[in-house]
Amino acid sequence: MEALSTELAAHYDGLYRNAAAAFISGNHRVDPLIDAPDDNRRGLTLLIRPGSDVTRNIRQFLTELRGIEPNQYYYPDTDIHITVISIISCYDGFDLRQIAAADYTDAVRTSLAGCPAFDLHMRGVTASPEAVMVCGLFCTNELNAMRAKLRNTFRRSPLRNTLDARYILNAAHATVFRLRRAPENPKRLLDLLEANRSRDFGTFTVGEVELVFNDWYQRHDKVVVLERFALRAGPRPPD
Repeated sequence: MEALSTELAAHYDGLYRNAAAAFISGNHRVDPLIDAPDDNRRGLTLLIRPGSDVTRNIRQFLTELRGIEPNQYYYPDTDIHITVISIISCYDGFDLRQIAAADYTDAVRTSLAGCPAFDLHMRGVTASPEAVMVCGLFCTNELNAMRAKLRNTFRRSPLRNTLDARYILNAAHATVFRLRRAPENPKRLLDLLEANRSRDFGTFTVGEVELVFNDWYQRHDKVVVLERFALRAGPRPPD
């Protein structure tokens, strides 16, 4: 299963190279809605919260990044997350009252029955033309097996969803920085990212996932936690 980690590393490397080219050429993308008071995009997401040690290490990295680009958007500890799957991708006007939340909770619970806990190694950084992400690596397939179960449940269900509408998620990154304006020091920014391509942020055990109603940025004051689901503890069965 080491191939999984190798494939993920190659995926993150490709993202980084494309983003680096965009920064160098001035083709970065600024998020026009990040400070908009009337941003009403909302969605329904199943996510992972990183462990406290990992969060602390990410915070230290962001402090270094802030020294170069002080006016960008930095995710606070409370908002850092790894998406398991977007059940309803954020769109303008979606409201929790439009769905039967208990039915979604039941569907997720059914999907996760028997799903085991697993380790996630947060190592290195990657980027897109508008954001910086911390890379999540895993050598066993519990996360993508969980996603497959969720996709199967919702495809068979009448419940409204937009699974895989934007892209099929197979990685496990955490977005931690977004451009709210053009970089002031693009070369220094890239130098810092390059220096942290292999930075070890730590490993944590994913023993719980959250189903949340959220805004685009997973801001703590906008998130409603619908349910927390414990994953099965104990030794993993043999491959």
